[in-house]
Amino acid sequence: MKTKEEILKMNKEELKNYKKDSDLVSKNKNVNCVSCDSCNSCNSCFYCDSCNSCNSCFYCDSCDSCNSCFYCVSCDSCYSCNSCDSCDSCVSCDYCYFCDYCYSCDSCDSCVSCVSCDYCYFCDYCYSCDSCVSCKHLQDAKYCICNVQLTKEEYEKKIKELENKN
Repeated sequence: MKTKEEILKMNKEELKNYKKDSDLVSKNKNVNCVSCDSCNSCNSCFYCDSCNSCNSCFYCDSCDSCNSCFYCVSCDSCYSCNSCDSCDSCVSCDYCYFCDYCYSCDSCDSCVSCVSCDYCYFCDYCYSCDSCVSCKHLQDAKYCICNVQLTKEEYEKKIKELENKN
């Protein structure tokens, strides 16, 4: 930013060109944010850290272009999500991780384009599913692995087996 003395010495052409100069651009300016740290171009956020272009978010960290999210980390273009991590373009999801384009999902991991699913992992294009793993295009399914229906007991046994191998 130029000093007052420098501005007063400038001619008309210099003043005209100066408005295009990078030190006048309102980069990194947050509006109505409270106690945010290292955020850029955010609006009405509270206690966020290292976010960019977010709006009305609370306690988020390293998010980009999110709106009305709470306690999210490294999310991009999400809306009204809570406690999500590394999600992209999700809406109204809670406790989801590495999900993309999901809507109203809860406690899902690595799902894509799922709607109203709970406790699903590695699922794509599922609707209203619960406790499914590596499934695609299922609707109203429960306790499925690779689109194969299991009993609750079989499902829980297989999940424990998988968890113990990791």
